Amino acid sequence: MNIDELSDNEIRQKLLERGINTGPIVATTRNVYANKLQKLIEDSTSSANEKVEQVRSIFYNFFLSH
Repeated sequence: MNIDELSDNEIRQKLLERGINTGPIVATTRNVYANKLQKLIEDSTSSANEKVEQVRSIFYNFFLSH
């Protein structure tokens, strides 16, 4: 997702979906909120990848032991 292409309202909605209340998104606050949204997206992707690796490890260890 290219956050730079999102409208102010779309950034606000995506932050609200992630539990982040925002103040007004205007020219002076847009970058702060866009960066916050980008960080949340990156963190959730990283967390999902870690969970996939944990599941793979569990299955791998299970099959090695049987």
